[in-house]
Amino acid sequence: MKVRTCPYGDSATGDTDVKHIVAAVVLCSTMSAARACSCGPPEPAHQAVRRSWSTADTVVLAEAMAIDEVYSINGRRVDRAEFEARFLSPAVQEQDAEAEFNVRQVVLWSVVRSWKGSSRPGMTVETDTRVLCCTCGVRVAVGQRRVLYQKSGAVNSLSTCSVDSVYSVDTQTRTLTRLHPSH
Repeated sequence: MKVRTCPYGDSATGDTDVKHIVAAVVLCSTMSAARACSCGPPEPAHQAVRRSWSTADTVVLAEAMAIDEVYSINGRRVDRAEFEARFLSPAVQEQDAEAEFNVRQVVLWSVVRSWKGSSRPGMTVETDTRVLCCTCGVRVAVGQRRVLYQKSGAVNSLSTCSVDSVYSVDTQTRTLTRLHPSH
């Protein structure tokens, strides 16, 4: 039997009002790194950026333009209301004990600067990250900037263990500019 480790609301009353939903999302997003991610000790920034750059096909500074939250249960896309009803309702937990709940954040990014690959300023790239409780995914907000290290032909996601989460955008851009100034 799977045990959900995120809060559901008031189990005595079945109350799943907005404050409980917000609390569940906040607690789930803060629990992800501590419960499921085991990141090794960080290496120095210049080494981490160099390693990430060398394994990526595309390296860009990008700004989040649009975000789509995708909810699914057992691989089937559902709307948010159904997802919350099944994930947060104690009355439904028994029958859904084995269900696989998933929330992905699909982000469309506008390229601001490029260090590697064919993406240029003004072009768009996409990330698709699992962000539900107790995964290593990183949530972002519209307007947020990140350095993205992407692989061609892959589903690119954001992780709490990746260099773009461990080091600031400024540290990464300074390092990339120093290592690869002419792209």
